[in-house]
Amino acid sequence: MTAPGFHLRCRVDLPPDVRELACQGLDLQHDDHGVPLWLTDRCEPGLLRAGLAAESAGLVEIVAPLADKFRALRQSCPADGLFLLMTTRTVHDFDLAAPLSVAWRSRYDFADDQAMDMELALQEALANAVLHGNLGLDSSWRAKANLRDFAILQRERLDNPEYGLRMVAVASYRQGDCLQVIVTNEGPGFDWLRAAAPQKLQSDCARGLSLIHRLSLETEFSDNGCQISMLLPIR
Repeated sequence: MTAPGFHLRCRVDLPPDVRELACQGLDLQHDDHGVPLWLTDRCEPGLLRAGLAAESAGLVEIVAPLADKFRALRQSCPADGLFLLMTTRTVHDFDLAAPLSVAWRSRYDFADDQAMDMELALQEALANAVLHGNLGLDSSWRAKANLRDFAILQRERLDNPEYGLRMVAVASYRQGDCLQVIVTNEGPGFDWLRAAAPQKLQSDCARGLSLIHRLSLETEFSDNGCQISMLLPIR
């Protein structure tokens, strides 16, 4: 089903075939009076600011045909929500958690301590999506290798299109007195039931998941662990 209501705004030099790729992949329909949704084939700071602005529905960085799950996630995000779809490289290099949490606060006007908790939960969810999901880096490797070697391997995978151009999506919208945040990646997934076991959450390798559980009212995994849904309190 086509969901109208988006005014697609593109880079001036965005090739028509890239725009068509986004429209088909996310089932978008142009509407001159709809909410602005920005399209690009390479993200830049100015475009990210535009995509996160209060009057915007988000930003889509399109580099290749999209998996069906991203269409479903975009369709689940209401018009007054915020949808971001970017490559692993972009999410990593732009440190997305900070600017996105600022955008949330400008939209929903919550307290400083809540803003910090939301940014921290998002930072951990994105780190899992990028490092352990799309880049395929196991948490235990960081403990076994020195930090320099781990950083070199991380950069090598970011520069490798097989890993670096995998997509990360973040859908967020208000749900009562909470913010629903869904983060999806294209990695192989993981055994989240085993990782979320109480004894595992106390280990160094699962500190991020443990933190997410403490900061969220509800946490759910799906898509073989490639998608996490967090319900974060606003008030």
